Amino acid sequence: MQMVRDRSAHHLRGQRRAVHRLHGRLGRRPGLYVTVPCADGKRASTGRILAYKLGGDAKLPPASGPKPIPEPPPRQPMGEAEFAQAGALFARHCGCCHTAGPFDSGILPNLTRSSAETFAVWNGIVIGGAYKDKGMISFSHVLDIAQSEQVKAFVIETAHLGRAARAAAP
Repeated sequence: MQMVRDRSAHHLRGQRRAVHRLHGRLGRRPGLYVTVPCADGKRASTGRILAYKLGGDAKLPPASGPKPIPEPPPRQPMGEAEFAQAGALFARHCGCCHTAGPFDSGILPNLTRSSAETFAVWNGIVIGGAYKDKGMISFSHVLDIAQSEQVKAFVIETAHLGRAARAAAP
């Protein structure tokens, strides 16, 4: 893993690497970029954090394989404008900690790979704070239930688009 401190990731373009910016709480500031070389040229390997001890002799456990991607729930009807608006909500409120792309590195949680159970309790998580003990705060102070449902529909639609993109990838 290579650590690079820079204001942009443009200097890494053209390399087969996945680039992730670790944002501060408010995001959009210079920060720490972590690049993970892609094993197959399509997606990065699962991220790990390693800690070293001087004189230690522990062995690195084998990397786990990718988890199977669950079937996304049925699509929810949404037009282009709704999709764009929901995408903006996702980018503003979710994008600092989550991804929603067709390929991911395993470093940031990709919501398109959420289970059916997670989608079933979506508003309880996003609005109700059901996962606050796992570090996921309630967003009831900035999102209402309708906006939470918009973001959910965006994630589901993106999951379907990602499934098609993965199927079409060589």
